[in-house]
Amino acid sequence: MLEAIQDSPILRQAGTPDATGPARQAVVPIPLVLDLDQTLLRGDLLIESIFSILRQNPLDFVRLACWAFKGKAYLKRKVAAIADIDFSALPINEDVAAFAADRKAAGQRVVVATASDEEAARRLMVRFPFVDEVIGSDGVRNLKGAEKARLLQQRYPDGFDYAGDSAADLHVWRVSTGMILVEPSASVARAAEKIGLPARHFKKPAVWKTWAKALRVHQWAKNGLVFAPLVLAGMVAHSAAWSAAMLAFAGLSLTASATYVINDLLDLPHDRRHRSKSRRPLASGRMPLLHGAGLAGVALAAGLALGALAGLPVLACILAYTIVTLAYSASLKRVPFLDVMTLAGLFTLRLVTGIVAVSAPPSSWLLSFSMFLFLSLSLAKRQVEIVAMQGRRQ
Repeated sequence: MLEAIQDSPILRQAGTPDATGPARQAVVPIPLVLDLDQTLLRGDLLIESIFSILRQNPLDFVRLACWAFKGKAYLKRKVAAIADIDFSALPINEDVAAFAADRKAAGQRVVVATASDEEAARRLMVRFPFVDEVIGSDGVRNLKGAEKARLLQQRYPDGFDYAGDSAADLHVWRVSTGMILVEPSASVARAAEKIGLPARHFKKPAVWKTWAKALRVHQWAKNGLVFAPLVLAGMVAHSAAWSAAMLAFAGLSLTASATYVINDLLDLPHDRRHRSKSRRPLASGRMPLLHGAGLAGVALAAGLALGALAGLPVLACILAYTIVTLAYSASLKRVPFLDVMTLAGLFTLRLVTGIVAVSAPPSSWLLSFSMFLFLSLSLAKRQVEIVAMQGRRQ
């Protein structure tokens, strides 16, 4: 087990090799050095910046690729110069911030040493009055891993405590005097334990809960509409129909989850300012942006594959659902009345998916009733949201 650091800062003798000798001088606290990405900040400043740029203009990917060929430090400096980021809304690790603030109040100097670009990190540090100094990548040197360890060892020869999270931070912990592990992976935690230093451990919450929340698994209940045609057509006893409906349900659910994650990536700046949406995994930083993008890709591919197994008509319905949903996320949700019409259409499309999956006879009455019912519900929901918004402004 990793031993916890005591509440008082670790003190080191300044200037004498033996703190108990007659020439003892006043002891001073060694500095507390914090990593930034995934430590003080819930996220990666470079990734946040790149997503911000691509959100504005996806074609900038070409320019980013050219910068990357000139080195990571160069890429970070160029990205920091053009990225439009609301630093006040970036999610931070409140536990780590409170820990650092307490150390500062106890007399320990607090330094941020990050592989992110130093200029971008300085703009973020306005939020942290307890930070005394910022060291980062400068466009030439990428301050990460062994490079960071060498610099900190030279700058603080009497020792320093270090807070980090990744395998790259193992280089730094090996030359530090105290370790603070911030939500590391199990492999990093095991490797850090072998170093044998006193350590404080900020544990990571259960990953599966974060992923389930990002995928909106609770929303899969809406896709239960694909089973309605099976029941209404009197095919409850047909095992083949149930198998087809289950494939359609699973494919539609995974695809819908992928679109939820993509929507969260697109709406990230807005969600972080929202009272409740700011607690979503991506907006809160509980899920890294790259993990979110990967999760969306895997869920989308799996959903389309299951749709193809259910048959080409089902796949066509799922593709239509995906395209309409992404169009809604990108622009249609900001068009009055068209937004609620789109939502009603998506609910009806779930019924259509069920109809083609089990080869049930299409019912114009059922589809018409569905469209009017879900349009009414969408209008009611939008009215509630408008009233709530007006109430908050008063």
